[in-house]
Amino acid sequence: MRVLISTKEAGIVIGQSGATVAEIRQHTSARVTVSDMVSGAHERVLTVAGPLDSVAMAFSMVATRIAEKLKPHDGPSTLTSRPISIRFLIPHVRMGSVIGRHGIKIKEIQELSGSRITASEELLPNSTERVVTVTGVIDAIHIASYHLGLVLLDHPERTTGLLYYKPIPEPSSSSRPPSSAASSVHSSAAESTHTTTLPPSSASAGDASKPKHVFIPNALVGAVIGKGGSRISEIRQASGCYIKIGEYGSSASIQEVLAAGGITSGGGRLLTITGSPEATKVALFMLQQRLEVEGKRHAPGSRRW
Repeated sequence: MRVLISTKEAGIVIGQSGATVAEIRQHTSARVTVSDMVSGAHERVLTVAGPLDSVAMAFSMVATRIAEKLKPHDGPSTLTSRPISIRFLIPHVRMGSVIGRHGIKIKEIQELSGSRITASEELLPNSTERVVTVTGVIDAIHIASYHLGLVLLDHPERTTGLLYYKPIPEPSSSSRPPSSAASSVHSSAAESTHTTTLPPSSASAGDASKPKHVFIPNALVGAVIGKGGSRISEIRQASGCYIKIGEYGSSASIQEVLAAGGITSGGGRLLTITGSPEATKVALFMLQQRLEVEGKRHAPGSRRW
């Protein structure tokens, strides 16, 4: 399980010369690592792996060490009564299992642990992960992390093609951080005649604003756009690209798109993607994911995904 921590909290978890993180590993037998510091970034990623009991115990110890260093704001308080917040990184495709129908699963974990749990609606930059924040005392963190892990184990989902969040420097108005994960996509689009194959972008800094054109088969347009535009909005937010969706009957011809270096599957709605080379990679990658899933659903003999 992965959590997002501040650089200050990372220092607490690691401890002097790595003493604290070594202690956590020894007492829990869990594999505990902290991502490298990125210049200009204010966050790091803490990863805990191992048997679920060990993972939950490790998060309890992490919460304890952080609570020890915090100064209570509202008068004196004991260590065990001091509220702590842990921000879990959850792949977007698994949020449905974590939240549950009508929020029933998150409510259940809150009641079992006595914690307060909130789920972000937006994807983290250049990733397909969202944040689930668990707030409570140390015991509540322990119980909530156990049940959250239990949900993820009980509802395994495909993780192929996930873009894991990497802490980034504060963004400037003229640039966005790169994402190397986008170039690692392996397409299985050949399994369906409905799927558009989106190769990694080869754009360079010199053509950063050159738009990319993609035809989306009519049968898959709704799946790509999502209810109320929700899915295409996620792609826009995660990639930072401007994505324009052509109207029916107003798209450029296939020949025009190919001549401009675009991608086509033979017809449908035209998407125009504009952004930096790395942002375009992320957008194309996320479109590929969506088209592969929907293409398989439309393939003969498929029932559900």
